[in-house]
Amino acid sequence: MKNPVIYAIWICEKVYIGSTTQFSVRSRVHERNLRAGKHKNRYLQSAWNKYGEQSFSINIIEYVSGDLLEREQYWIDYYADRRYNLCPIAGRSTGSKQSEETKAKRSAALKGRKRVFTAEWKQNIAAAQKLVIRKPLSEEHKEKVRLGNLGQKRSDETRAKLRAAWERRRNEKSAT
Repeated sequence: MKNPVIYAIWICEKVYIGSTTQFSVRSRVHERNLRAGKHKNRYLQSAWNKYGEQSFSINIIEYVSGDLLEREQYWIDYYADRRYNLCPIAGRSTGSKQSEETKAKRSAALKGRKRVFTAEWKQNIAAAQKLVIRKPLSEEHKEKVRLGNLGQKRSDETRAKLRAAWERRRNEKSAT
């Protein structure tokens, strides 16, 4: 079950703020990456290396029922003076600086690489997408979606696209 939460990773009076809908999975990923010395946050990794696992704790600080990123931003701002977060804005990499060395490495790795989307490649992607098994939605879920969409104003263009998609699906079902 997915429960949106804001969590904090504490190492020696400083904190990393994050948000997730699967806390147990996300906390294991953080711990695994820190233990392996490969965490994407260099400050958090340095603190882990310096102070050790015994100085580490990860806790849920808020269960969220509304906008997850808005609440994450609140906590990032709240701990602004003592946080490990590289980016000052929740959900973005804005503010994250890459070294010139990193930029050069990325550039070199991508040089000479051709992105050719052949017809065969496109067919393979389309076939793979069709193989995805879609679970039928429960009536309760359908009702929640319906209630969430009530009162939305859609442009004529959007309504035409929705109508065309609905017609395509209906024709596909009748053809099979």
